[in-house]
Amino acid sequence: PDVTGREPDGLRRKLAYAKLWFRNIRRPALDYWIRGGAKDSILDAWNYRINDDSTIVWSHNYDYDFYTIEKEIPSSNSQILFLDQNFTAHPDFVRQNIPIPVTEEVYRKDLNVIFCGLESEYRVPVVIAAHPTLSNITATRIFGHRKIIQGPFGSALNKSALVLVNHSTAVQLAVLFNKPILFYSTPQLDYTQFGERAYRMAAELK
Repeated sequence: PDVTGREPDGLRRKLAYAKLWFRNIRRPALDYWIRGGAKDSILDAWNYRINDDSTIVWSHNYDYDFYTIEKEIPSSNSQILFLDQNFTAHPDFVRQNIPIPVTEEVYRKDLNVIFCGLESEYRVPVVIAAHPTLSNITATRIFGHRKIIQGPFGSALNKSALVLVNHSTAVQLAVLFNKPILFYSTPQLDYTQFGERAYRMAAELK
């Protein structure tokens, strides 16, 4: 993608790939290639020179390291964890020229309906795992009196009866801890790529 987040098309894309190829051909090949997944492999292949002598080392991410430690702590079901994605003001929306998918007031009301319904059914409170880009002021406006966690949320996830999320790679921790996951959307999100992502991820993990 270019600096606006848009994919170059036609000749621009071919020129971009050619530039990477000529740049990498002059570099020495990697001795070791640490791969964390298919997407990482594709990106690394374009950014580094790799040949038949490069040794592939399969790796994982920090979440798995955290899980191996946290899994020794007894789990509980004392709350519902909401994984926030800062849909009202994520800086990527500006950098990638993406329209903000929700209005704050409507989104707040939609979430509150979901939260209240789940709290009534599960008889435990909803706790917010705030996105790193979400400001404290905005978090308080949207989530009101509910407890808000800033920073790592793995320990909170281990204490949860349910994980509520739109779409996120963070669901891998919920899968590792064998926690039920509820994917949500709202009327506003349904008309955006984020509504589609929620339905798609739910289908993949069904």
